[in-house]
Amino acid sequence: MKRNIIFICIVCMLFISGCSSQFFLFNDDRSMSNNDQKDNELVISALPSTAVRLEADGKAFMAEHPEVKIKINEYEESIYKEQAPKLFISSEKPDIAWYWNERNYEEIVESGALVQLDSLYKDEGWTKVLEPNTLKRYTSKDGHKYSVNTNIVWTPVIFYNKQAFLEAGVKVPETFDELFAMAIQLKNKGYIPLISAIGEPAVRGHIFDALIQRTLTQKQFNELILHHDDNDKLYQSKEILSTWKMMRRMANELMPENFDTVTEEEARALFVQGKAAMYSTISMQAGFLEEQLPENFNIGFFYYPSVKKNIKPKVQLYTGDALMVIKGTGKEELAKKFVAFVMSYERQKALAAQRMTFPSRTDIKNEDLDQYGELYSNMYREMNKLGTTQLWDDSVPTEVANKSFQLHLEVMTDKKEPIEAGKELQDIYDKVTK
Repeated sequence: MKRNIIFICIVCMLFISGCSSQFFLFNDDRSMSNNDQKDNELVISALPSTAVRLEADGKAFMAEHPEVKIKINEYEESIYKEQAPKLFISSEKPDIAWYWNERNYEEIVESGALVQLDSLYKDEGWTKVLEPNTLKRYTSKDGHKYSVNTNIVWTPVIFYNKQAFLEAGVKVPETFDELFAMAIQLKNKGYIPLISAIGEPAVRGHIFDALIQRTLTQKQFNELILHHDDNDKLYQSKEILSTWKMMRRMANELMPENFDTVTEEEARALFVQGKAAMYSTISMQAGFLEEQLPENFNIGFFYYPSVKKNIKPKVQLYTGDALMVIKGTGKEELAKKFVAFVMSYERQKALAAQRMTFPSRTDIKNEDLDQYGELYSNMYREMNKLGTTQLWDDSVPTEVANKSFQLHLEVMTDKKEPIEAGKELQDIYDKVTK
């Protein structure tokens, strides 16, 4: 009898654990049904990293509107990415959501969960102060806009230790051949040549994105981004295979032995501590670096150099960070008022004080961007000089992007050959799209 009771308890525990991930987002104590919320309370769903900025916006909004209360519910990224579309049509829906305008976005629009923001785009002048490509991205299939881009991030950028370069007798590389040639000299001086958060899927995806832009012709790159069917074997092309080979070479020649498990915090720490000569990451890490670097640390930056002489390197620009108003809460007008407040010139200018992400508005004056400091400002100017392009993994279905993240790691760790990876990626792409 006792053994039966123990068995039943174990089964119940396994059942509960199996269900927990499915309902975690909806059972979070920080979320409560909108039916229980007060008319003057706005609930916003977001990630911890984005909540920092929204909390500042919320305090500023409440200072002007003391009758309103702003509450921010924070969720773990992978769970939120997967389950938020269901949350937005549930009884526990927030009034406002921070979410990505990318792979799952059209699913959310088609579910009828979002309020059209066309009137805000017109009345607030967003059509004049946001990039044309951003406006195009935020226009759904039905011709309406249901969210707005709050900030931009660009990737990847390589920060470097100028003292390490001086000791090794190397300079900023103009080509990947020069980058690889530097490795031995940096290692001889006791440095890890390059560190990056390869343990995080999106980061290794950024490296792939940068390399394919520098390897594919513009026509081939467009075929990937726009999903043209002219070449149904593009993921098995020599250019894609050579990109994976280069990622493997980067792992073998530039990175430490445990590169495949390194997190963003660990990568940044190795660079800050002077153990790694170069650090590949996204633009917003500049804010963390300026806070954490020792006073005598002389930092520089450069964007990924060229792979092919006839292809000009560009910088991948991410414009997917978005705010949207959820339909059916009874507080849509107040929510729209808050979103307009966040996108105002003053609040976009206030982003500079946080020194992490860059305003999406293009009309911010240079003197208002001075708060970013020399490093961030120079990165921004250089990015504009090189030109920008969108990220490949933003444009493909979720299944394809997730598969690519897995394949990047398997190729970099010698567990899979590029030709195998190409076939698998082509197969999943064909399955999902055709």
